[in-house]
Amino acid sequence: VAYVVNRRFKLPLSWTFSSRLLLYTGISLFALLCQWQVMLAWRRHNCLRVDEIVAGLNESFLRGGVAYYNWRLRLNQFYHEQILRHRSAALSSKKTESTVDVLTAYQDEQRRAGLLKQDNAEVGETAPDASSSDT
Repeated sequence: VAYVVNRRFKLPLSWTFSSRLLLYTGISLFALLCQWQVMLAWRRHNCLRVDEIVAGLNESFLRGGVAYYNWRLRLNQFYHEQILRHRSAALSSKKTESTVDVLTAYQDEQRRAGLLKQDNAEVGETAPDASSSDT
């Protein structure tokens, strides 16, 4: 890349060494960013393809996958709200350390909503529906 840029724009004659170094570093970082984005898209595509194949194998796998992703979405939404709330509280009180356990707060909220069993509250699993038997 550096050779092509040097020959195309004649950078050795008109640019200082530090400017060329900065340009080459920027081009390399941009190429790495593009490569990283391609790898992320490829990984996401493969994960979704595997999910599609597994869901097509059995109806219970499909229901379990939907329940899992529903739980993950609710968990992510809860954590996002908690982070925003703690960040605004920290900014208003100028404290640097938070003493609230977010996982315990999430489990308490789920227990109040009746979505979490007492015996699996330690791992954060949701209670299965009575109508979703796998027989």
